[in-house]
Amino acid sequence: MTTFIPSKAIPKGGGNTDEPIRTHGWTHWHHLLTPRPLLIIKVLAEQSGALSNSREKAAANLLGAI
Repeated sequence: MTTFIPSKAIPKGGGNTDEPIRTHGWTHWHHLLTPRPLLIIKVLAEQSGALSNSREKAAANLLGAI
């Protein structure tokens, strides 16, 4: 099963990736958004994948939804 909500830690090092950790204490990608946008992203990604028969079409659907 594919997960559509980011749960990985923000990698340390690199340009601006240290800024959210340093200024706000955010350590994971899901800290950057509230639950409602995360749910909307999840539903759009699931529906896009279900309606598309290729990865390219799924990506195009997601980009068109933004």
